Parts: sequence; C-alpha cells; structure tokens
Amino acid sequence: MKSNVASNRHANGSPSSATLFDYQNFHGMLCNPWRASRCIHSFDGMILFMPSSYTPQRDLTTYDYSMKGMLTPLSYYLLVMFSFTGLSTLLKMTSMRLAIEIDDNIDQQQNESQVSDLTSKYNSNLRIEPEVLDYCKRYTQSSSMKLKRWFEYRFALCGGLEVIMLHFVCDQNKLHLVEVYDFENWIWRKYVTSFVINISKVFRNAAASSKAK
Repeated sequence: MKSNVASNRHANGSPSSATLFDYQNFHGMLCNPWRASRCIHSFDGMILFMPSSYTPQRDLTTYDYSMKGMLTPLSYYLLVMFSFTGLSTLLKMTSMRLAIEIDDNIDQQQNESQVSDLTSKYNSNLRIEPEVLDYCKRYTQSSSMKLKRWFEYRFALCGGLEVIMLHFVCDQNKLHLVEVYDFENWIWRKYVTSFVINISKVFRNAAASSKAK
C-alpha cells in the first residue's frame, strides 16, 4: 500500500481524471463543484451507501445508488448540507483517519489478501462482507475485484459519524464505490439512518421516473 495523500495529485495518470487529492476532498464533504463532478463521474460501476446494520444476505438494492440520476452534484451537495458533514469539516471537527491508494504494481495475490478482510481499522462495525463484492461483480458481469483506495473519516459534529469508503476496480475496468457508516450516538444512529434510507428511496423513484420518460 502507498500512503500517498495530498502529494499524489495525478494518481490515475490522466490530469483530467479524479485524483487521490480530489477523492479526499470529496469524501471529506467539503469539495468544490469541479472536483465533486470529477469524482462522481469516475464511479462507473456499483455505488453502495450502507449503514453498519446492513445484512449482506438480503437484497442490497435499498443501498444502491448506481442508477443514473441517484448520485449527482445536486444529491451530493444536499447530503453535504443536510447531514452537517460539510459543516463538520468546515469547523475542523472532521478527522481524516485514512487515505491510501493501492500500488498498481501490487500482484493479484497480495491484493486478494487485503480484500479478504475489509474491516475498519478504527471501528469493527464498519466492514464489507464478501456478498457485497459479489453484488458489485454481478452488476458489471465481472469475475474479480481489486481494492484501489481506502478512506476512513470521523465527523464529530454529526453524532460521531464514522465512515469507511472503499474503491474497487473490477476486471471490466469499472470503478466501484462502497461506503459503510455508523454513529457513536444511538439517537443519530436510529433516526438519521432511517432518514437517509427514506431520502434515497425518493431519489431512486425520481431517477426511475426520469429514466422511464
């Protein structure tokens, strides 16, 4: 693993593609529109945003944001505003715990060993089960997934919100995003999680209606 942070500004090779620095700002929820747009458009595979209470054996479509129109600059900034994560970062109450990029030269066996245990370094409730990766692979009809980037944040202003954000590249060369979040405060955990799921249904229905027209 390479612990390249702000210094690695062209990690993907192309200056026009989203970089590690872009993703740090994007996941830190304090990002200018150009960076946000670059990051959003880079995710051309599965996009999952799940509470730590998710059950991997069940249908994961409830947490699926990959439908066109679900993750847009508008929905991103609405989340920044109404979740108070942007305010948390602005007030310097957000901790970027981890921001690493996997070296492209790492062999497949080493990468698979990292993928075998996708649990937060700080909160064991934040984990990505093998069934989640299987769900992503079905979406792109791929047979393998490589871990590309690993981010972890804590937003103190938001009930102690902790998030793990992982990027995967499949053998179809699609970039997948999987996020799992948890709250230290049980009130936030109970009510905000329910609110996020209901809001996602609104966006999903709106995206489906737009697609049908």
